[in-house]
Amino acid sequence: MFIYFDLHRVVLRRETSYREQCPRCKSSKSIIYTVTAFCQRVYFIPVFPTEKIVRARCRKCGLKMKLGKEPLNIQAEIKIIASEAKYPYWMYTGLFLIGLLLLIITVMVFINS
Repeated sequence: MFIYFDLHRVVLRRETSYREQCPRCKSSKSIIYTVTAFCQRVYFIPVFPTEKIVRARCRKCGLKMKLGKEPLNIQAEIKIIASEAKYPYWMYTGLFLIGLLLLIITVMVFINS
């Protein structure tokens, strides 16, 4: 039997920083934060989200900051942005369908016995 598993990437939020400066080019209002979520899928149906990653990049000089190696002020802003970005409800569709199937099976067993 062939079962198709997939890891799907979804951009939850993209935000420009108005408080922090780029460590390389010192330009303000140029750091873009991108919050990306990964969702496990089975047969293209999202089952559950697996992780959330925040990446920071300077729009002017193109500096991509490594996760965990950003300056402390940018790390603090990343934590705030990551906590504000929530997983959408549709990422739990597979769990809802599995729960609904188990409920239907349980009701059918009790009706037939």
